Amino acid sequence: MKKYLPIYHAKPSPCYTSDHLKNPGCPARNDIPRFLFAMSNDDFETAFHVLKKTNPFSGGCGRFCDHPCETSCNREKFDTPVDIMALERVAADFGFDRGILPETIPDTTGKRVAVVGAGAAGLTSAFFLKRLGHSVTVFEAERKAGGLMRFGIPRYRYPDDIASYEIEYISRSGVRIELSSRITDSDLPRLASDFDALIIATGALKERNMGIPGDDLPGIWKGVSFLKEINLSSEMESGKIEELSGRIDTGRRVAVIGGGYTAFDVARSAVRLGSEATVYYRRTPSQMTAHPGEIEEAGSEGIGFVFLSIPVSVEKNGDGSLRMTFQRAKLGPPDESGRERPVPLEGQYFAVEADRIITAIGESSTLGDLVPGGKPEGNRVAGDPGNPTLTERLFLSGDVRSGFASNIGMIVEAIGSGQDTAIDVHRFLTGQQLSIGSDREIAYYSTMKVRYFEELSRARLTRIPLVDRHLNFRETTLPLSREVAVEMAKRCFFCGICTQCDWCYDYGRGAIAKLMVPWNPHEDAHFFKFIRELVTDKTKEAVWACPRNTMDVVPEEERWEAIIEDQYI
Repeated sequence: MKKYLPIYHAKPSPCYTSDHLKNPGCPARNDIPRFLFAMSNDDFETAFHVLKKTNPFSGGCGRFCDHPCETSCNREKFDTPVDIMALERVAADFGFDRGILPETIPDTTGKRVAVVGAGAAGLTSAFFLKRLGHSVTVFEAERKAGGLMRFGIPRYRYPDDIASYEIEYISRSGVRIELSSRITDSDLPRLASDFDALIIATGALKERNMGIPGDDLPGIWKGVSFLKEINLSSEMESGKIEELSGRIDTGRRVAVIGGGYTAFDVARSAVRLGSEATVYYRRTPSQMTAHPGEIEEAGSEGIGFVFLSIPVSVEKNGDGSLRMTFQRAKLGPPDESGRERPVPLEGQYFAVEADRIITAIGESSTLGDLVPGGKPEGNRVAGDPGNPTLTERLFLSGDVRSGFASNIGMIVEAIGSGQDTAIDVHRFLTGQQLSIGSDREIAYYSTMKVRYFEELSRARLTRIPLVDRHLNFRETTLPLSREVAVEMAKRCFFCGICTQCDWCYDYGRGAIAKLMVPWNPHEDAHFFKFIRELVTDKTKEAVWACPRNTMDVVPEEERWEAIIEDQYI
């Protein structure tokens, strides 16, 4: 008869995989339970390094992320999700405050990789390929690296010193970043010849017109360009926001068209420059691609919202201001995005006056600028760009793969894409197949022993006063204190990982020996051993007692032989 034995067997948690309803967790695959457990033990340095293992931009994601991890958090089914994003910021800032930087990683494979575009996806691909031993050079057209994170996200959400530190962290690992180096389509054959692999990561930055009469009038600006003008300005560098406001001259009334993050960043930046801003959106708040918290924050800054409004035309008034006409709408059947389609209501129009109209209606891929006619096919380009070497060595990373999509500009998605492309390039260069995910079963909420836990409230984030947001791009949300961060980290169930809580030891009836070793974040770390001669069917009660689903009962067969050998004495 086959014998079954208990073992320690850690599992991934829904917050960085997906929950039972298929709500996705962290696209960057951050090992959330382990970084939070380290933090709960006041070990912020380990928490910092656990995050950097998967995400070179943990300081940014701790500030501006969509935090889908909190939607799939098991604690969401119990009381309220853990404050994962706010705690990620605290862990990342620990490294920033102490200037923690990695050792330079030597080139060990003899392979050279070129990356075009130093945004989140390109730098993430470069960071992981460097860690795999390749020589990596990144070419960036701007004078600063960071891409959309640097020029598209306002500094009140992502301070420049944090961005600079995170990019230095990547470059100190050995990634070479050549700034002010614009690559064109004519450069690609040379790069493909000089390097063993070439990654295009130039993003989705091609802005679009509204396609209505008058949408090219002076005074109508595009959102990403507006944000870039602010974020890369000399006035922003020197903190002279009043001078910046005078030069850009947004006027008193700004109408913002759109419902994504760019629209909110535009509106909130316009307010900080001294204007009044109103967001016009063709759907309703629940269809906005920006996180619901953005609406609340923007509302608190005095930004108005007009929903179910479709732009129809723009005219210039005699005094130079603009008059924009909208048609009212209702929601209809879902469109290709899965959201309810806005349906114009016949004969129902209204007009608004504005000094500036700034559109934030989505951007599309820049792939066509480098590979004319090229179509993304996963991480590769479909078709033949006319050069066999280029075809063979060309990869894509980030939003440039996607064309127009509702999740364009989600930095954490770009980071996850950067990881995937690095894995594909590494396999192309070496033939080695790597996996950055886990094929183990997920520690869903239904497998937690919630009787061990008590209901606790989330943290309350503090923000600077509204008066301090006028002519000021100072960071709006303040960090949690170290003491509060430790307490909030303790709210985590630590799903699927061993925390040395000793319930197994207590239920083991003398068949489990506790190892006097410190906790560490390795996936297969275990802190107990089974005493084989004392293990009986009763020992399996230790498995059922584990609060976090980090144990299993497995057949004594070849698949489990190494684990059993390691865990039994």
